[in-house]
Amino acid sequence: MVLDVAVVSNNEVDFWQPYFLISEGEQDVPVYSGIMWDLLLMITDKMNLRIQIMRPPDGLWGVEDSNGSWNGMLGMIQRQEADMALGPFAVSYKRTRVADFLATIFVLPHRIYLARPHGSYGVGDFVRLYNPMVWVMVFVSGVVTTAAVWVASGVEDSISSPTYIVLYVWGSLMQASGKWRARGVGGWVMGVWFLATVVLTNTYSGALVATLTVPRVAIPIASVEELVAQHNMPWRLEQGGIILQTFQTADVKLYKKLLERAEGFFPDCYASRTDIAKGKFAGLCDVLAGDMMVAKSFSESGRCEFFSPRENIVTHSYTMVMKKGSPFTNNFNFWLRQLQERGWVEQLVKRQVDNGTVCSLPPGQEDGQRPPSPLHILQMWGIFAILAAGVGGAGLVFLLELLVFKVPQNHKLQM
Repeated sequence: MVLDVAVVSNNEVDFWQPYFLISEGEQDVPVYSGIMWDLLLMITDKMNLRIQIMRPPDGLWGVEDSNGSWNGMLGMIQRQEADMALGPFAVSYKRTRVADFLATIFVLPHRIYLARPHGSYGVGDFVRLYNPMVWVMVFVSGVVTTAAVWVASGVEDSISSPTYIVLYVWGSLMQASGKWRARGVGGWVMGVWFLATVVLTNTYSGALVATLTVPRVAIPIASVEELVAQHNMPWRLEQGGIILQTFQTADVKLYKKLLERAEGFFPDCYASRTDIAKGKFAGLCDVLAGDMMVAKSFSESGRCEFFSPRENIVTHSYTMVMKKGSPFTNNFNFWLRQLQERGWVEQLVKRQVDNGTVCSLPPGQEDGQRPPSPLHILQMWGIFAILAAGVGGAGLVFLLELLVFKVPQNHKLQM
């Protein structure tokens, strides 16, 4: 027996990866592949059926017109022109009125896929290690401790130079001078200060090592709400996909915004992977197509080029569709369940998405999977900038001392 099977054929490309692909073989003979094609071959082989491929003239999956008729593959099913449509089709109430759905093959959510952000190094990395409030508290603690040590150390009244007093106190704080008393209030203040500085310097150095090893990466869009709230990154929807129909019919404010403010449409995620990786737009893709896009890109370039917030937008069940009352439906369901129970569907998916698991890590952490490498000047230039600013400031203060203040010769710092 012959089974007439409708398959998708986009106007721009002849594939819907990883589900179905039409390519040209020898002598321009079409070659079919993909998860759905392999499943179809397994089932029809068990049922001793021959396959005859049919392609909708409009190249669409199928949308209901205002008069109740359907176009695309679902239109062929409605008009009894084909026995089944390969798909996979997402299950919806409207579609069940014109076609019978087989047992569920996939349950897939849609997510946002956009260009992967990468870390950049700068002097700000050395400052952002502490929250601004921590830096304020460090400054306040230094001022208070300076005043406390000055008073507790009993500085002579004869010392009149403010510069000398400041240098003396901070020399004590940095353990450069032994003039401060080892007992009493001064000793307690200095002990507490040294304990605090040990904690601060160790936590700072630990955070600095972590930052230089795994750079901080700012996530531009971390959720669907952030996507619709911003105006810098446009997004697009898959042409003719179920997510478009869901947005058009569902009375959800977020879905309405995603549809109304979308920049346009694209054929499918895999076909548009280059534009998504270059940051031209964000794509709303089902996770299987999106993960394949990530895996193939990683296999080709060795880089993680895509990022997806792990937040689902909408989830659908996917499977093949049969014409109403088809005599093949029961046998198809039986063998489809058998293949699922034996793990064949999972194996077919693994063949398509076989790499790129490192790209599921948060941006910046995927670099940590490589062996350690010497720190580059781009990573370390910030600390040299801070050092240069400190030396320059110290030189300026020294010049001011020479020009403005006169430090008494008999009150030199004890070093």
